[in-house]
Amino acid sequence: MEDFLIVTPEKIGLLMWIVWGLIGVVGALLTQRITQFRKMLAFNIVLGIAGGILGGFLSVQVIGDTPMMLVIVSVLGAIFGAGIILWIAAALTSHFSER
Repeated sequence: MEDFLIVTPEKIGLLMWIVWGLIGVVGALLTQRITQFRKMLAFNIVLGIAGGILGGFLSVQVIGDTPMMLVIVSVLGAIFGAGIILWIAAALTSHFSER
C-alpha cells in the first residue's frame, strides 16, 4: 500500500501516475470547452494525458529534493506539460484547418 504514495526520482507510485493522467483529462476538457474544435474530444484527452504524464515525470526527474516538494513540483509540471501539448495541438490544428 505504501508503494502507491512514493514519489522519488528513482520510484514513482501509482497514485502519482493517476493524478498526472487526471490532470491531463481535466486540461483536455477545458481545452475542449475553450476552443472551437469540439469534435476532437478523444484526441484532446489522449494528448492531455500524455502531456500530463510527461510533464509530471520530467519534473520529478529534474526538480525537487524532498518528497513533498516532489509532489507539488510534479503536479505543477503535469499542469504545464498538459497545457503546452494541448496548446501546440490547438495551434497546429487551427493552422492547418484554415488552408
